[in-house]
Amino acid sequence: MIHYNPNDILISIHIPKCGGTSLDAILQKWFGLGLHRHYFNTRSGALPEKARLKTWWGSLRKGVCVHGHFNARKAYGVFDYYPQAKQFITVLRDPLEHLISTYYYELKVAKKRKLFRNKKRVSLSDFPDIDTYIRTHDSYLLLGFPWEMNMENYKNIIQKNFISIGVSEDLQGFISDAAQKLGKKNYKIPHLNISQRYQMPNEESIAIFKAKHPLEYAVYAYAKELNDEK
Repeated sequence: MIHYNPNDILISIHIPKCGGTSLDAILQKWFGLGLHRHYFNTRSGALPEKARLKTWWGSLRKGVCVHGHFNARKAYGVFDYYPQAKQFITVLRDPLEHLISTYYYELKVAKKRKLFRNKKRVSLSDFPDIDTYIRTHDSYLLLGFPWEMNMENYKNIIQKNFISIGVSEDLQGFISDAAQKLGKKNYKIPHLNISQRYQMPNEESIAIFKAKHPLEYAVYAYAKELNDEK
């Protein structure tokens, strides 16, 4: 893992439903005015604005952190905005748990008629049941990463680019580790944006999902291994 340099921009990849909303509250305390949020507007289609990386008199700003959702396939990936980025933090989650959590979160928002994709409101008909959702949706756990990751290179990418990488099951452990490495105060993590569950997928749906996503499981397992070593 790499060492933090406050003279360089820090990218915090917020993977939805991996504790990023809770992490945002901590990052606000750590970086204050240096925190820039990077989010695509699913309702209007507006792309995120770029963070101001220089002072008004032209020198580089220190202690800038950009936190948010990134997606190179939709032109708001990390390197689309910050090609110079070279230090990262993020939190991952068990791939199946991640998609199940996404299902219940999106279902909750869709019931309020507030869920949009490509500027169009999502209908409740898109959520017939959890098994159909698991079978028809791919994991997007790694979509925010700015590199083409595979089974041969993912460990090297993590080691050469990340200051700290955590798992949502031990979010407090990640915060403690990141605080130490960034030279920040350790805070107790708040638990925010939690969705209630009503049903779990059956074993056949789970087996189909796991067979489709060996890379996601490998990256998650490595992050968990690194987390357990702290």
